[in-house]
Amino acid sequence: MRVAVHRLRSLHERTPDPFGLLPDEFSLRQLRELHEIVSGENLQADTFRRTMLPLLAPTGRALTQGRGRPAQTFIRRSELALRSDGEGDQGRET
Repeated sequence: MRVAVHRLRSLHERTPDPFGLLPDEFSLRQLRELHEIVSGENLQADTFRRTMLPLLAPTGRALTQGRGRPAQTFIRRSELALRSDGEGDQGRET
């Protein structure tokens, strides 16, 4: 059982929603809440955002989640898009 929980948590550390538990479009807050449930701990919002944004594509739409301004929605980027972005960065110096 411990191995299964460890594998589940490891997958969620590297990918936004590996099992498709969220709808196709989701907010970062929804994604962070899912990751907090899986990890069993509170996650720092800024760090989570920086980690997940390269794995997501903005939809250009917003979602109203209670009070405050509407939240931007995202979709999961495809593996192909992630690979092609990584290849383009190899020749650049940072």
